[in-house]
Amino acid sequence: MTQRKSNGTIRWVRMAGTAAILAVGIGAAIYAWSQSSSLSQTDDNQGKSVQKTKGPSKAIIITKSVAQVEGIDWIKLLQEDVVLLVPPGIPFLEDRDEEESPAHRYKIIRCDTMIGLWSCVKHLQKEQLLYVEEEIADGLPNDLTRYVKELVNCKDSEHLKASCV
Repeated sequence: MTQRKSNGTIRWVRMAGTAAILAVGIGAAIYAWSQSSSLSQTDDNQGKSVQKTKGPSKAIIITKSVAQVEGIDWIKLLQEDVVLLVPPGIPFLEDRDEEESPAHRYKIIRCDTMIGLWSCVKHLQKEQLLYVEEEIADGLPNDLTRYVKELVNCKDSEHLKASCV
């Protein structure tokens, strides 16, 4: 009778050992597969990513006078952590679509309404918001400071130019 118990124990230990070895093997295979797929995605995305600079992240509201400012290289500015928000009815860089890098095209957000513009500002949560207050019809929303660390009211487009360059 003691021999039966020891055979059952040995059989149970063998089954548990086999299950543990099988689980470790499956886990190692899944880990190796996930590492190889993440490396291939990294290789595919090299050269397409945007380098973040050390300056603060910015959102710039493009008003009529800002769109007409000479001397700001908007394409170069987009290489930094900057998003350009274009309110409704403001023509901006429409003739330069071919110059925009596909990697930066998403950084120019053209809004259909002012409500949409403020929603973008709130969801982006950038460190700075640069704007020309005189050209924003209804003014800024009261709760904007909850979403943006620093509001920079540029007195005119030249002040904005100095802040961007």
